[in-house]
Amino acid sequence: MAVLVLNAGSSNLKASIFRSDQEGKISSSTPVWTKKVKWQKSDLGDCKAQIEELLKSLPDKIDVVAHRVVHGGDKYNQACIIDETVLEDLKKLIELAPLHEPVSIIAIECVSNTLGKVKQIAVFDTAFHKSMSEAARVYPLPYEWYEKFKIHRFGFHGLSYKYVSSRLAEIQDSEKSSLDAIICHLGNGASLCAIKNGSSVFTTMGFTPMDGIMMGTRSGSIDPGIILYLQKHEQFTIDQLQEFLNENSGLKGICGESDMQEVERLFLSGDRRAMLALEIYVQRLAFAISSLFTYYQTVPPIVFTGGIGENSSLVRQRVCEKLVYTGVELDLDLNKNCKSGVDCSISSKRSSATILVIQSKEDLAIAEESTGF
Repeated sequence: MAVLVLNAGSSNLKASIFRSDQEGKISSSTPVWTKKVKWQKSDLGDCKAQIEELLKSLPDKIDVVAHRVVHGGDKYNQACIIDETVLEDLKKLIELAPLHEPVSIIAIECVSNTLGKVKQIAVFDTAFHKSMSEAARVYPLPYEWYEKFKIHRFGFHGLSYKYVSSRLAEIQDSEKSSLDAIICHLGNGASLCAIKNGSSVFTTMGFTPMDGIMMGTRSGSIDPGIILYLQKHEQFTIDQLQEFLNENSGLKGICGESDMQEVERLFLSGDRRAMLALEIYVQRLAFAISSLFTYYQTVPPIVFTGGIGENSSLVRQRVCEKLVYTGVELDLDLNKNCKSGVDCSISSKRSSATILVIQSKEDLAIAEESTGF
């Protein structure tokens, strides 16, 4: 069976084809075909055209199309077949994930228009975090808002956490059900997850993907009074504020660049605002990791993944330097020489905990979720 995985981002879509064996298991962790298409942010017309062109160029007949869907809300806590009801429910969640949900919906509609009645599966990033306790999910707001409006922490990047935690258990030759770890998914969007006994007990993203640590273009957690102040004194509209927080904050807001490679280049050249952006990023990341230690008796393994986590030795080094009080210590040579595409242990022999870099394979996790339908 040929499974097409469509992993939609805010300005790109990654497509992969995996094959499963007669028992429905993915026969290889490496897709037989991959392609990535990009468009200008917020240009949904260009997005649709690019996806339709991609679908017309597929090299094989497709049996199942599996979509990464960022937000499943309260209703969708496991993968499901997409029908009209599911599609309408996803449209209602656009305002909670405006950078991602619209693209997923366009991809679903393009598949229907181009490939006909092929079975489509939605696989949700939020589903992994359904194991969080009520204390971890509920915000310190009027409890009626939780009951009436379903305002609570959902968490995201669940497909990455699911794969990385499984891979870590494999590396450690341990049962996933006994696994403890803090996983740092650092890409343009970024979050952390505390894994205890193989399950998510807390994650830094919340009701929307804007929450948590500083990101490429998103602010992460800020004082909500800032929004009230701006609405009162500047009369910014909700749409303007959403654009500021989602697309013009984070690294981009501080130094004008959202790509960490470019930020590091400017940092090394002595650019003041790039230096400030990197320091804020590292401070907030170290603070978030430290807060997750409260879930453990001893310091658990710390894993870096995602585009920045896998490729920025500078970010890893600077973050771990701020965690020295815990006994965490990098091996500088192992960290610097960790190659892209390779899972590496980068902790020193003296470190109180193992520090690793694990390549995230969200597409494989999506494919494996879709084979049971």
